[in-house]
Amino acid sequence: MSSLASESDVVDIRPYLMRVWRKKGLVICCGLIGVLAGAAYNFQLRPLYRSSTVLLMPLGDSGLGSALSGLAPFIGGSSGPADPLGVLIGITQSRASLEYISKRSDRTIKELDGMLKVDRDTGANQATINFTAPSKEESLKLTKLSLEAISTLYATLNVGSATTTANVLEKQVQQRTKEVEEAEGALLAFQKTMKTVPPAPGQPFSGVTYGARLQEVTIELNRAEQALRAARQTASNRAAPSATVPSGIPEIEKWREKVTDLEYQLRIAENTLGPTSTKVVSLKRDIAVTKTALQAATKKYLQSVNLTVDDSVAQLEANRLMLSWQREYLQTMSNVEPGEAIQFQKLSAELASRYKLLETIRIQYEGARTNAQVDKVRYNILTPPFSEEEDVNKSYLRFGMIFGVLGGLIGCVLALREPKKRRSSGSGEIDF
Repeated sequence: MSSLASESDVVDIRPYLMRVWRKKGLVICCGLIGVLAGAAYNFQLRPLYRSSTVLLMPLGDSGLGSALSGLAPFIGGSSGPADPLGVLIGITQSRASLEYISKRSDRTIKELDGMLKVDRDTGANQATINFTAPSKEESLKLTKLSLEAISTLYATLNVGSATTTANVLEKQVQQRTKEVEEAEGALLAFQKTMKTVPPAPGQPFSGVTYGARLQEVTIELNRAEQALRAARQTASNRAAPSATVPSGIPEIEKWREKVTDLEYQLRIAENTLGPTSTKVVSLKRDIAVTKTALQAATKKYLQSVNLTVDDSVAQLEANRLMLSWQREYLQTMSNVEPGEAIQFQKLSAELASRYKLLETIRIQYEGARTNAQVDKVRYNILTPPFSEEEDVNKSYLRFGMIFGVLGGLIGCVLALREPKKRRSSGSGEIDF
């Protein structure tokens, strides 16, 4: 039973081949009709022309994989190191690239997507960009526009981590520069309102000399008052008048501002240039001259009150006036100096820290900008855009063979069909 079953499972194709052979004329006719149909289809087909350009991605580009890793989401890749050639192909086929071409041509993005084909040669590290269009001129134009789109996208996209870092640091440099300018403005505005001499940077109390100077002037004033009392006593013993100078006399008070200004300049010069500098010596000389002029003005006033006033009394009275003005000025300055020194040092430290931070970021920015130039994706145009002379979609041989084979297959199917039978109105069956 098993042998009979196995023999029944074997299909004998010889009857089918004999049937096809008996109707070979039908098969040949169908094949010829297919060839003619293929020729007609090829004849009416609109020719398409292809333009191409070959791009070469240099090998051994240092840091290129890491520089391109930021483009992985753009080309749909993984988060690992990007393939430079794959990035190039991804950008070429991207919607951004097709939009660039579409705006400069009469084609839609969908049409351009169907017309574009990019072939990759991994071994040669090359990519061939192909555009097919109904005319050579259009295909060549689209290929050139594709190169422009790639160049534009590479120029605008952050194709590397160094470029991204450089852009971030550039914004930081601009922000920190603004902060430094604000800190400088705040310090300058405070200096304009300061009554005391600014301390040296880093030494908040280096300029606090008003207290010590106040003590010196107070001692000198006490000595001057003692000497003035003694001179008045002597003049009184000789029966000479010993007038005093009241406050608020215009001829005398006009020297107060002069003395105050010289005292301020002297403190600045001593704090910045040192006590033995030429400027300090010159200011001390000016103060002595002012003292002499004050003595003359005091003597003149006293003589206007009493012509017999003693010269020594007038001189000592002028000295007392000058020392009292100095003491009054130094007393005011010694009260406000510590607070101003602390505020000045605080603003100076803020400016110094911001400036130091700006310099650090600026150095990092210069380094990142240099690295960005090194890490940019570099591709070379190995073959400039060119158009093929012949169309790429029409071929009588190709379509004739395809349609001829299809026609022959249809003929075989027709040859293998079983003939239909009809029942006669009589006793038997007849074939037709």
